[in-house]
Amino acid sequence: MDKKIISRLLSLILILSAHVLHADHPSELEGVHEEVADQNQVVPYPASFFNQYQPNTAFDMVRQLPGFQLDDGDDTRGFANSAGNILLNGRRPSVKQDTPTAILSRISASSVERIELIRGQVLGIDMQGQSIIANIILKQDTPAAVRWKTIIGRVFNADFINRNVDASLAHKWNDIDYILGIQLDQHAHIWEGTRNYFAGVDTPIENRVDDTSQRHSFVSGNFSASSWLGENFVEFNSRVRIDDNDVPLVSIRAPIADPAPHRELFDDDSVRTNIETGMNVTRSFSHDLTSKGIFLYSQLENDQYASQTIFDIDDELTLFRESDKDTLTQEGILRFETNWTGFDHHFVQFNIEGAYNRLTSSLRQTLDTGLGPVRENVPGSNTKVEEYRGDILLLDNWSIGAFEVEYGLGAEISNISQTGDAGLERDFFFLKPQAGIVYTPHINTQARLSVKREVSQLDFNDFVSVVALQDDDITLGNPNLKPESIWIAELGYEYRFSEAGAFNIALFHHWISDVEDLLPITDTRDAPGNIGDGRRWGVNIEMALPMDWVGLSNSRLDVRTRWTDSSVTDPVTGESRRLSGIGGIGGPFLYREEDVKLSSEVKFRQDFEVQKVGWGWDLRSRTKRVLFKIDELDTINEEFDVGAFIETTRWFGIKMSLSGRFLFDDRERIRNIYETQRGLSAIESTEIHRLGLVGQIDFTLSGNF
Repeated sequence: MDKKIISRLLSLILILSAHVLHADHPSELEGVHEEVADQNQVVPYPASFFNQYQPNTAFDMVRQLPGFQLDDGDDTRGFANSAGNILLNGRRPSVKQDTPTAILSRISASSVERIELIRGQVLGIDMQGQSIIANIILKQDTPAAVRWKTIIGRVFNADFINRNVDASLAHKWNDIDYILGIQLDQHAHIWEGTRNYFAGVDTPIENRVDDTSQRHSFVSGNFSASSWLGENFVEFNSRVRIDDNDVPLVSIRAPIADPAPHRELFDDDSVRTNIETGMNVTRSFSHDLTSKGIFLYSQLENDQYASQTIFDIDDELTLFRESDKDTLTQEGILRFETNWTGFDHHFVQFNIEGAYNRLTSSLRQTLDTGLGPVRENVPGSNTKVEEYRGDILLLDNWSIGAFEVEYGLGAEISNISQTGDAGLERDFFFLKPQAGIVYTPHINTQARLSVKREVSQLDFNDFVSVVALQDDDITLGNPNLKPESIWIAELGYEYRFSEAGAFNIALFHHWISDVEDLLPITDTRDAPGNIGDGRRWGVNIEMALPMDWVGLSNSRLDVRTRWTDSSVTDPVTGESRRLSGIGGIGGPFLYREEDVKLSSEVKFRQDFEVQKVGWGWDLRSRTKRVLFKIDELDTINEEFDVGAFIETTRWFGIKMSLSGRFLFDDRERIRNIYETQRGLSAIESTEIHRLGLVGQIDFTLSGNF
């Protein structure tokens, strides 16, 4: 499907929706939510609203909330940015690695009383910088519930069967509510493609046929509990997960000058062991004063093995390279949050957080060309990075009729030290002011304007050198990397025009200091670094559009699109260009949107409530991503991906679902490698890698008892 067709499809959807968006629907919305007509910031959806979607879990319910996108948070250091945008009974889970999606998937839909969309400050709710969050209100004194799911899948053109078993128990022991969950999974992804090499731009040198498979298995266990101990509400969460991931690549090489093909084999194998435990204690000291303490510890051990084997025309081994890398990442967080409502119409927050982070990495790499293995030195690959960090925030939210004014000041201080192949110690201090105003004249309508300064959390992996065997390339680690700081201005508008209809638009502009990108270190090597100041601007549009008005009863179209542009001065050419996009061609299609010119997602679903049948499809598309290296221009085109499903609960109360994934998932990677510096010399060689992710079909059974 051509991108112009996709673009026109999105435009048509937006134009057709204008009729609905400008229709007068306030009575529909007020009729459903009349119980909170005086709380325009809160839009509640009773459990009955989700009946048509045949939900088994709280996740099934949340994903159908109109105008809401579930955010699983990020994996940056610290707690605030990783919390996601969900609450359970008004409280945030004290976890990072255990995502909101996983947590909600362990909660039975029968345990949910209602879900509240909170779009502004509500007394007692800490928004953690989010403009909209979902608060899942659970029923009290519910009986024990077991939720289970099993998936059997088949990858087209492969003999591997995907398997998944997922179960959880929610129960009460004495006064302790607890959830126990376990998940076992084995799945595969298959890629088929070609890789063509050219001298310069168009003189063919070699053609390759690449077949890649990923075999991934994991086991995960979770336990969470909560109870009142006197006047303290105590919550405990823990998680253990072990992943085994193997990605072999068989490449048949056919040089143009030599018609006899020969082989090149790559293998990437990793075992990841992740543990996490957290606890929080909440106490109300008075009607106006509530405090919460959070402790969190997580550890990730990652053992990675990679090899490269080359055979000549006679199938004799000519080169064997292997790389063995061990990485240990640890994080400990202690955080205190205090909320005070002693002043009328004011909600004051005071948060303070301390954290310790450490990454230890070691690499052993050898090369054997027939004379025995020789140790290869990769500078910057054996190192230890430590950080002590403190974060503080004082924030006031002032309600003035239909207006909410929020203003506050935060500060961050950190000390980062590195030992091993590189030794360096640095101190950082940042002020983080923020201000915003929200206008909610009616439950249907809200406008938001905010300005704030954010500071990125450095990825410790950028301090360590990385070897890419398939690209025959090394990206050096950089101990001098500084966190980029961003002034963010955003203007948003939301309109809810029916029970299931919503329209959101947000304009944004980012002023970035110390842009993190690839920085030239030598004439032939680059590393993650800071390349100066830059800007990013764009628009986000989200829409939930019921389709009854065109004759499709009980159906909805969800559209999400983001257009963005950016600029920064290129450290190699000295000219203005876009910010680099995230690199990499492998893996399932992910909705990564930052610094991609245009990304879009369209989902359609129709439910036949009497027949207990639902079906739908989704389409995702995004334009190319470009990575700017010192002697290389790396461009990824992922085009689009299509999926579809049909599901029913007609028999035995069990949900049965048949779904197809990665039905049209073709990608292209173009590497232009220059003689010396990119854009300042001629193109020495070109690599065009075309890859298709083979589709798969899954059959899922799930239920509760």
